[in-house]
Amino acid sequence: MPDNDTRSNNGRGAVRLENDRICVFERNGVYQARIRTEANHYLWRSLKTRNQTQAISAARKLYHSIEFRQQSGLPLTNRSVNRVIDEYVAYAKGNRAKGAHQPTCCAR
Repeated sequence: MPDNDTRSNNGRGAVRLENDRICVFERNGVYQARIRTEANHYLWRSLKTRNQTQAISAARKLYHSIEFRQQSGLPLTNRSVNRVIDEYVAYAKGNRAKGAHQPTCCAR
């Protein structure tokens, strides 16, 4: 049964799926996905394959994973450890400047 939701994009080889919420395209021989989120923002991900059929399957899985995260209220991207540390240091400095109480176990 053919996929009625798949069509070519101006002969460039891009494939659009799920009512244009997924765009699978090739860059330097490797397939990529551009996925539109609920907030009409886009996420780009490498699908890490040179096979179009595998790329389409991987893009659909990625799309459904993102859709689940949106419906569950989870973040769509992961923060790096360095970013989390930087945010914590800024938070701790802000609390220290405000005179927030420091636990006795950590007092110097």
